[in-house]
Amino acid sequence: MAAHPTAAQVGSTEQHLPENSGLSSQRAGDGEDGTWTDSLPNPGAANLCFAAGTRISAPVGEIEIEIEIETLTPGQQVLTADGRVVPVRLVGRQSFDPRAWDVPERLEPVCIRAGALGHDLPRRDLVVTSDHAMLLDGMLINASALMNRNGIDFVPHAELPDCFTVYHVEFETHEVILAEGAASESFVDVVTRAHWDNFADYLLQYGAERLIPEMDLPRISSQRLLPPPVRQGLGLPCVQTG
Repeated sequence: MAAHPTAAQVGSTEQHLPENSGLSSQRAGDGEDGTWTDSLPNPGAANLCFAAGTRISAPVGEIEIEIEIETLTPGQQVLTADGRVVPVRLVGRQSFDPRAWDVPERLEPVCIRAGALGHDLPRRDLVVTSDHAMLLDGMLINASALMNRNGIDFVPHAELPDCFTVYHVEFETHEVILAEGAASESFVDVVTRAHWDNFADYLLQYGAERLIPEMDLPRISSQRLLPPPVRQGLGLPCVQTG
């Protein structure tokens, strides 16, 4: 199976936090390799997840099919952006009432309209939480940093259903999978599993939570750090320097 056009080689790094710290570890906003910041998670907040109905690429023999994320099951094979096949470990599920959902903007759902990433990707509108990264030019770029008000923007709460459900797809390692055809990261942050609707199922199957190290790719969480080629592709103005 050929590698996806946006694929990049991925590896792993260590997150420098103990499993029971209650903190979320991520690369600092200055974009320097090896620099991490620790922050308290927002109770009940979703992160690194997809909206219901998101289609994930999976192999059937030599054929690529798409499966709605909520129907994935443990052990099911999924296609990665670099052409590998990996089994699903678990799909986490979280439900919210948007009317009572008081979270920072960085955790709001973001809609990436069909074709907004170029190369006709994603194939259909893709809704992820704003800290969920897409793989572009070898970088993990959070959805909130991609917003251009012209194809990528927050989803207004008024447009969300009374019960909004999101899904986290977890593998043995941090992976880049294909969501609506676009390269997108899998679940990595251990902090919020306790907020999953099916957390009890997770504990029943695995006994305890485990830390999944983040892959060794630069992460961009601020739009001002986007490289010029990415900004140009999104139709964003150039950043003035000097």
